[in-house]
Amino acid sequence: MLFYFVWQTDDKGVFSTTLSEEYSLMARTFNLTEEQVWNLTFKSIDYIFGGENLKDDLKELWKTEKEKIISSL
Repeated sequence: MLFYFVWQTDDKGVFSTTLSEEYSLMARTFNLTEEQVWNLTFKSIDYIFGGENLKDDLKELWKTEKEKIISSL
């Protein structure tokens, strides 16, 4: 069986966390590399509430940011 998931937080006020903190916790908990975390964030763009043009634009932007993001970790 194959399934996809998207890591998110939509109750920031309730849990006093940010999406960045959630991704960090996920990486530590599941022993993920920076590349694996980046791939998850990239794939999550497919599941946003937005049109295909917006998704394509975000994917292009995210690709250009990849090296800066990973090298800063």
